[in-house]
Amino acid sequence: MSQTNTKPTPETLEQVVKRAQEIVRRYIPEGQSLSNELIEKRRQ
Repeated sequence: MSQTNTKPTPETLEQVVKRAQEIVRRYIPEGQSLSNELIEKRRQ
């Protein structure tokens, strides 16, 4: 009996970025700009 080698299909860059954005969105309130916040903290 032969075994089938099933490897997961690699994600495209677009899929990886979209997934990362969805994860980060869980922690950033609606209307909040994470990039602006980080820039402001860096200037301090």
